[in-house]
Amino acid sequence: MSRKISDKTKQLIQKLHNKGLSVREIARKVNVSYPIVWEYTKAKKRGFKSYSEYREYLVKKRGFESLSEYNEDLARKKGFGSYNKYREYLARQRGFESFYEYQNHLARQKGFGSYSEYQECLVNQRGFGSYNKYQKYLARQKGFESLSEYQENLVRQRGFESLSEYHEHLAKQRQKRPENRELSDLIKRSLKKLGKNQSWLASQIKVSRESVSKYAQGKRTPNREKLKRLFSVLDVPYRTLDDLL
Repeated sequence: MSRKISDKTKQLIQKLHNKGLSVREIARKVNVSYPIVWEYTKAKKRGFKSYSEYREYLVKKRGFESLSEYNEDLARKKGFGSYNKYREYLARQRGFESFYEYQNHLARQKGFGSYSEYQECLVNQRGFGSYNKYQKYLARQKGFESLSEYQENLVRQRGFESLSEYHEHLAKQRQKRPENRELSDLIKRSLKKLGKNQSWLASQIKVSRESVSKYAQGKRTPNREKLKRLFSVLDVPYRTLDDLL
């Protein structure tokens, strides 16, 4: 998948749209996200800049201030304390231990190493250099002075006291994933065999000491390129996270 949507791709989207294909069919054929296709087809006709802007418009018509507020209301109506708990329930219904695991599964089906890598691709398609820049843009669009203020608002809506509490919750969810545990064990075994420490590994794969520590604890996994470097440095055959299982 291209990191940025080209003029040729835009033309192909329009051509397929003119043939009467649905947004979902076009997204599948062109191999870009549903919101991207919607943006270049339905959005302009309806006077919206993006799919997210259209969704915000719909929820406001229903009397909600934002999409997140609508999601929280939907979760409560279904008997859940928060939208986050509702998402976790839906993921388990699909056979996954957590919503985070489900997101990563969907991303890998699309050819990405992780959900975060998939997100980076999507925001690049929208013309942003990184997911962080996209988040800052969203924060300004929603009337917040900073990204941290926007994020604090989001996590409180999900039932957490602070952003740090939410991050700790996500880390604990990741540690339960089998592939995270397998990668953690592999790092510890390999470093012991090589007689090296985590600081050495961090310098070799060009990440922070904190990142390696989180890999070793199972709280985070590296993207595909970093994972390849990690396996190379540890002198073990390259395998994807799925292969570790």
